[in-house]
Amino acid sequence: TLVDGGWNANQQANAIQNAISSGADGIVISPVDPSAVCTYVDEAIAGGVEVCALTTQIGTGPADDPVYEGTVGFVGHVETEVGETAMDIAAEALDGKGKIAIIAGTPGMSDTEYRKEGIDNKIAEYPDIEIVSRVCGEFVVDKAYTAMQNIIQSNPEVELVICHSDNMAVGAARALD
Repeated sequence: TLVDGGWNANQQANAIQNAISSGADGIVISPVDPSAVCTYVDEAIAGGVEVCALTTQIGTGPADDPVYEGTVGFVGHVETEVGETAMDIAAEALDGKGKIAIIAGTPGMSDTEYRKEGIDNKIAEYPDIEIVSRVCGEFVVDKAYTAMQNIIQSNPEVELVICHSDNMAVGAARALD
């Protein structure tokens, strides 16, 4: 059974509880709120349900070890490396100098925090690149669209935008049209 959490932590928690009560053998989850699902994931594991995280880690463990204790695994990538790679690509595109903006994901989510950490790890290597704006797009097209409009108005000198997800890149691109 496929269930859409609708970017709603409560809805996702209910879906996990329903899977447990209906006797599911396994759950694959991409947590909306990695911390909020821990209680429900622990309940599933205690009930003998196999749990695997997809793209977003469960809980707030270290970025280089995203497997939540008791789960069968994590399918995804190391988020700090995503941020570092994004910064390297941005620097290359700008020939090492310029002004950039960042449209970040949902505050507090491991994806957001670790991608930010990766970007921040790398920015020191590029002294002629300045981050002039950091705004929240919450991994949503419409919010990134609005965020990009605000960036354009407040920082017209921005030459490049790093978005924490493809959804937000779509919103930012639409704002530039």
